[in-house]
Amino acid sequence: MKAGNPINHHYVPRVYLKQFANNDSRFYQLCKQYRGISEKHVSQVCYVKDYFKILREESKLFEGIIDDYYVEKNAFTLQENSLPALISLITQERESLFEIDQSQLEILIGALVTIKRRNPSVRDALTRAVRKEASQGIFERHFEPYMELAWRIDKVDPMIFINKIKEEFINEPLHAEDLYVNSFIEKRSTIVQDVTNVLLASKIHVFHAPRGHVFFTSDNPGFIKSGNEIVNFEGLGDPFLFVFPITSKSCIIIDSRNPSSHFGDKISITPIEGTVEQIDFINSGTCRIANKKIFSSDKDYLEKFEKRFMKG
Repeated sequence: MKAGNPINHHYVPRVYLKQFANNDSRFYQLCKQYRGISEKHVSQVCYVKDYFKILREESKLFEGIIDDYYVEKNAFTLQENSLPALISLITQERESLFEIDQSQLEILIGALVTIKRRNPSVRDALTRAVRKEASQGIFERHFEPYMELAWRIDKVDPMIFINKIKEEFINEPLHAEDLYVNSFIEKRSTIVQDVTNVLLASKIHVFHAPRGHVFFTSDNPGFIKSGNEIVNFEGLGDPFLFVFPITSKSCIIIDSRNPSSHFGDKISITPIEGTVEQIDFINSGTCRIANKKIFSSDKDYLEKFEKRFMKG
């Protein structure tokens, strides 16, 4: 391994976590399981060693790269460098509807979507699904429309190729892991842009916490309210609320029940002074979707929340 390669890969970026920290980049962490509260620096949380490392030589060859750490070094740079300024722009307290360039909003919303995709909860779900498809014969159904064409072009039974892929996914778990990691290589993936477009088509609000209240974040920030259910990152096909705290005082809520308002290359955003009940709903949703840890700049407020909403 070359000297200087990043080892601690933050699946929740530090530039985002700093929005919930004090001036010295420290905040308070509540452990959901043990209910203990401790002080942490943002660099001490939400990372896994070599989380985005490409594990198979075949994966690098397929992508035309040579660096095991290509994703960690390159995939998130634009979003993370832009995030603090964009959050500052959108969270300025205003009394009425305001407009923001669509290009800026695309970067901001794309960064939030990417934070969701970076999370271990999403990684585990996707890799499990791939392995399940490989073991249950679902792969074959994906390829059915192309079977006849493959026969004509290659003059070889396409099942030979399909069975080889299945065998790799079933017998070589790292293949599925690399499939997830490689999805962040910008030149190939359109997933983030596709989801961003869905969100930009809906009404965007910025909720501001009333005096004496704060928003939390977690090791799995953001959630979807679909119907009466609070879910991690599903339900975008139904009427939904996309809820994502972006500072300790501000939270983006995107409501698919109403279309967004476009004015040329700008999109309008509605600021709302949140009620105590709305802040409690958002913080409770954050707590429910969190994997293990919740973070806040306000220790007393976190303790009061734990006593009110995390009984039993």
